[in-house]
Amino acid sequence: MPQTREHILLARQVGVPFIVVAMNKVDMVDDPELLDLVELEVRELLRAISSGRRSAGGPCIGAGSAERRSAVGKDG
Repeated sequence: MPQTREHILLARQVGVPFIVVAMNKVDMVDDPELLDLVELEVRELLRAISSGRRSAGGPCIGAGSAERRSAVGKDG
């Protein structure tokens, strides 16, 4: 997750006080344990970089669009 690390570090450098993590394409993953593992890794990364700040416990939100694509159609 090098890009995630860079985004967190950049947010800290510009003074972002609180981070909300959006995990994209969760609707494309069949294994819920894999999603749990990714969330755990992101939370550990946030804790390590945040050095005990309150923002280390920000929410992780799953995001996806496969259901919308199928409802709207492929041209959608």
